[in-house]
Amino acid sequence: MIRLILMVLLPFLFSKNAVGQNLVYNGSFEENSKQSGCCNDYGMIEDASGWFRLTGSADLFNACCQAGNMQNVPKNFSGFQYPHDGNAYAGLFLLMKDKRYEDFYYREYIHTKLLQRLQKGIKYKVSFYLSLGECSKLFSDHISVCFAPEKKLFMEKVPHHLLKGINVVKYNLNPSIAKDSVNWNKIEIEYEAKGGEEYLVIGSFSDDISKGQFKAILKRNLIYPAKDKSESKKYAYYFIDNVSVVSVKQSGSSTLESSKDSK
Repeated sequence: MIRLILMVLLPFLFSKNAVGQNLVYNGSFEENSKQSGCCNDYGMIEDASGWFRLTGSADLFNACCQAGNMQNVPKNFSGFQYPHDGNAYAGLFLLMKDKRYEDFYYREYIHTKLLQRLQKGIKYKVSFYLSLGECSKLFSDHISVCFAPEKKLFMEKVPHHLLKGINVVKYNLNPSIAKDSVNWNKIEIEYEAKGGEEYLVIGSFSDDISKGQFKAILKRNLIYPAKDKSESKKYAYYFIDNVSVVSVKQSGSSTLESSKDSK
């Protein structure tokens, strides 16, 4: 009888699509590729084993940094936040006007190669924890995930608009979550694979905007509009931790959910 039960269960236990298997390597950014084991400068997301930047210079924060280091945990250049898990987390700009360009707002991305390709027709749930850096004066009303089968889509300086339409799922953030710099909020996005996707990107895939459009965003998305009229720190910077991609049994349309988790 035991032998019969094992014969039935083993195919599921070792299936490439086993439900609950996290396909993201180093999703909590704990494993560090540097021998020193600690970040020491801006834009060092690639020090986290398995993680890379697309455009811009996404950051890695770690408690091993010395006090006063701008990449330290819990206090760093963008605010004060303990990791949701372990000693490290990532950070990136979702919205910031860059004065170097007339009609462009700066954004950053993090991306990773999945442990295996996604299987066609299978539903997957992407989840991660999100917290606004408290130095931000803006909040973003969305964040997106993108799946793609080819690494060449993620080479340095690839314009973000080339990724538009390539398996991008947009998550509309509730303002209470988007403006929350105290808690970690869990974001969950469900995605049905087309088959062969092997790379995950997290960031913003919205169109570039004009100066006038950015002024409208400033008016709508400023956190403290009455207190601060300066141009400094007019950005939305977010911390990210505990990224996972797992297959799910249930089928249906893309599901967008979130839950709050205090420090």
